[in-house]
Amino acid sequence: MKKEKTTFNLSFNRVGMVAILAVFLFLSFSTTQAQELWTWGSNDYGQLANGSTKVNVLAPAQIGSQTNWIAITTGSYHTMVLKSDHTLWGSGYNVYGELGDGTTVNKTELVQIGTGTDWAVISAKMTHTVALKSDGTLWVTGENTNGQLGDGTTVGKTSFTQIETGQTWKAIAGGQQYTLAVKSDGTLWTWGYNANSQLGDGTTTKRSIPTQVGTATDWVKVSAGASHALGLKSDGTLWAWGYNNYGQIGDGTTGTANNKKVPTQIGTDTNWAQIFTGSQFSLAIKTDGTLWTWGYNGNGQLGDGTTVNKTIPTQIGTDTDWATVSAGLNHTLAIKTDGTLWAWGSNASGQLGDGTTSTGSTIPVKVGTATDWKAVAAGTYSFSIALKGTATSGISVDQGSKLGIAYDATTAQIKVLGVEGDASLAVYNLQGEALMSGTTTGETPVSAKSLSKGIYVVKVVGNGESISKKIVVQ
Repeated sequence: MKKEKTTFNLSFNRVGMVAILAVFLFLSFSTTQAQELWTWGSNDYGQLANGSTKVNVLAPAQIGSQTNWIAITTGSYHTMVLKSDHTLWGSGYNVYGELGDGTTVNKTELVQIGTGTDWAVISAKMTHTVALKSDGTLWVTGENTNGQLGDGTTVGKTSFTQIETGQTWKAIAGGQQYTLAVKSDGTLWTWGYNANSQLGDGTTTKRSIPTQVGTATDWVKVSAGASHALGLKSDGTLWAWGYNNYGQIGDGTTGTANNKKVPTQIGTDTNWAQIFTGSQFSLAIKTDGTLWTWGYNGNGQLGDGTTVNKTIPTQIGTDTDWATVSAGLNHTLAIKTDGTLWAWGSNASGQLGDGTTSTGSTIPVKVGTATDWKAVAAGTYSFSIALKGTATSGISVDQGSKLGIAYDATTAQIKVLGVEGDASLAVYNLQGEALMSGTTTGETPVSAKSLSKGIYVVKVVGNGESISKKIVVQ
């Protein structure tokens, strides 16, 4: 196979690539095999899943010995995790039923939530949890005081309950008593608390059922802060709405008089690739791998070396190798393309993972020397969880698909598994450019040695199906 930009990418252009990347990063790189679960920081309610409470953990500590974790998310004091068999697990605070296990009892160790094996995407924030199943259905559990569950009531749930029966969804984000979601047709829907216009529907009226925002059909990703939200469209533009007291909207203004009641485009750039929200601040990664932050910075959580709030996206350093980010109330975690873990902001509970409870850092600081970190999630109140890879190879098999992709990082070889006859294979960089494309037969290895170090997405079409996988070339 040769390096080229033709053939397969005709049906998988940059717009489609942005959507694929949004899904991959939201799933916390969920297709990588052999991932351990690590936690650290505050542990008041068992959110670290280590069997204890109250005792803070000051450095990353592995939870158990299992290596089949694929996706993570955190709320105020609870943790939700997916396994490779698509079962759902949770620990921590559960007074509102946010774990979804049918009780309101806190858990200090991970417990399986129900018996389902079809969970695909999870998002937690504060005291409710939102999830998607592999069939695109939407499920919710936890507090519902302001209609944030979207079932038309304000009655909380202790078990996951489906809403909007018959609809298919592709992206979700839980906020502080509100929820954002994108349907498979690219429309944006919101519900729950709305005093600061965080629903983006032009009002400050709370909603107890999903309400469409505008008429656009090109939304691909959403992220929900405490009272503000970010959205990413398929053309790579960045949008924000809601509370703006600290400049977290990013349009150069600040103060509640400048709250945004509807999605407002931030700047004119069209190369935004990922979006993230802390409680009162915002972060984003561009297609060139640069990291940008804005909003509240009282604890140095923006990472720009100051504690001064920023009202427009501000680049953090000059590095171009940021892979993913997660933010809580006052600290931020990130992973670079070389698999290193970085942290900044407050460290009062050890949430930065440097072994201390120092005053924290206003710039990104490397945590340890490991180079196999895969995903991070910053809990709202001073705790951190992460996935760490222990293998140099991985296999991706989509739910319900016979196809698989195996990648051996040692030999830099890609194999297609389960294909009947020929399959089309393409490798894309994070800018959506096809660097390799062609046809492979059976399990004939395809060399990726021509690729430079970094993160890529492999897409295979065969058997009338398609499958995608993130690989890291080392």
